[in-house]
Amino acid sequence: MATVVTPTEMALITGEEFALTDVPDYYELVRGRIVPMPPPNMNHGSVEFNIAGPVFVFLQAHPLGRMVIGDSGIYTERDPDTVRGVDLYFISNERLAKRDMTKGYLTVAPDWITEVKSPSNTEAYIQEKLAEYFAINVRMVWLVDPEERCVHVYRSMTDIRTLQEKDTITGEDVLPDFSIQVAKFFENL
Repeated sequence: MATVVTPTEMALITGEEFALTDVPDYYELVRGRIVPMPPPNMNHGSVEFNIAGPVFVFLQAHPLGRMVIGDSGIYTERDPDTVRGVDLYFISNERLAKRDMTKGYLTVAPDWITEVKSPSNTEAYIQEKLAEYFAINVRMVWLVDPEERCVHVYRSMTDIRTLQEKDTITGEDVLPDFSIQVAKFFENL
């Protein structure tokens, strides 16, 4: 019979060690400990796709940097390390040039992050991640809520706007000239 080891029983590990572990998807490294997470549901993935598609098309015409999707890992803390899985992020060419390519996860802050709220996300979990993102100098976060069908646009932990389906969301100074109606994010749900 296999022994289940809980995160509190494990020794702290680094992000580099985490990148080499043989754990299934849907884990994060939080202050040196591996923490399991439930996989996203179908609506979550559909919303990610509905955001990523138009941003990808925009970036093809405006090569400002790179968009990454699929819970890709970024460092938000070091020693002990925290590696968060991010639903979607954009990193400018300027910041991309500063990354440490020897590390398995992104070592510099993306400019913009989008998180799609899942039913399992507690308010405490969301606030913890947002605080980590702004602590590493992320410029903008979209917290997309499929249940409420709205987007909370964070420029800091205190500078927050909520946009409804009828509203148009823009890339502001992070993705200049990008705009789309919020309702497009929730199509086919």
